[in-house]
Amino acid sequence: MPTIRRCSWAEIDPLLRAHHDEEWGVLEYDSRALWEKLMLDGFQAGLSWTIILRKRDAFAKLLRTSIRKRLHASTRRTSRVSF
Repeated sequence: MPTIRRCSWAEIDPLLRAHHDEEWGVLEYDSRALWEKLMLDGFQAGLSWTIILRKRDAFAKLLRTSIRKRLHASTRRTSRVSF
């Protein structure tokens, strides 16, 4: 098996190593996965990637819940409108 050449930041933590080897720099075509990467990148501003990757599941749950609540509220508002 060939040795993987990694950036120095990827050697610090096993989670960062996995992110580097499996996701970083890999093209993404799935819209949901791309949205997740975009949101994680936004959450990362000012924080370390290690923190973001460790909280990844919590962020995903938060986003799913938030989207569901917004859709529900939007549906309730529009269903009350009469023409």
